[in-house]
Amino acid sequence: MKRSDKITDLFQLRTNKLPKTTDTDNIGNIESVENENVVSTSINFDSQDIGSDNIGNIENVKNENVVSTSINFDSQDIGAYINLREKNIILNDLKREQLLTSPWVPPSGYVFPIDNTNKRNLRFQMSWINRFSWLVYSEIEKGALCKFCVLFSNSDTGKGSHEKTKSFVTQPFKKWKNAIEKFNDHENCQYHKLSKERAEYFLSVNYRKQKSVIEVLNSEQARQASENRKKLYSIVETIILCGRLEMSLRGKTDSGRIHVDEEGKTGGKI
Repeated sequence: MKRSDKITDLFQLRTNKLPKTTDTDNIGNIESVENENVVSTSINFDSQDIGSDNIGNIENVKNENVVSTSINFDSQDIGAYINLREKNIILNDLKREQLLTSPWVPPSGYVFPIDNTNKRNLRFQMSWINRFSWLVYSEIEKGALCKFCVLFSNSDTGKGSHEKTKSFVTQPFKKWKNAIEKFNDHENCQYHKLSKERAEYFLSVNYRKQKSVIEVLNSEQARQASENRKKLYSIVETIILCGRLEMSLRGKTDSGRIHVDEEGKTGGKI
């Protein structure tokens, strides 16, 4: 065999070992995957309030042995609705009411993940949800959240709004050591109390137990208009009476300047 043939064979061999190029323009969309063993995992979240146009789809997987795992999250999981203001997403009133009154609750026998930050292998306890009315657990975030603060708290708190809300609001709480103490601290903070008031007001308006601010303003405007009509009625009656009696409405004549500060007798005329 010639030397040139050997060099050609060498280049040909190395070329065959090079990996095939992959189009990286659409990384989120894998149209075809061919392999001997492929594990395909897809997360399905059923909610119309959060857009998911470009999350990435695996349209077609061709293989002899394919294991497909589908993870479904409940649309009432409040962990899917954190930081909505930063994402410029506004929930409608119906969804807010559903998240406040019937958020997702772990079913009986649910196995909570272990907190690996300490050696005690602590887990979230279902009894905490019954003890704190604002506390919810998110399967998506694998931690505890405050349903009032997630939906109604501002992202900035404190004097001058220089402090960022984190645990229970924009980030899940996951460290279960001294959890009761942390829960009490959050319950007593000012922005939580304000969020709770907003939530209670929202529900009272939705349940028609209390009028909204617009309705209150409209009612006050209607009351003021009714009182003004009653006052005008007596004034108009007086003017009509003066007209029937051919009496001037001021002094002896209806022309000239009006001297309000003048004291003296009216001469029997209005």
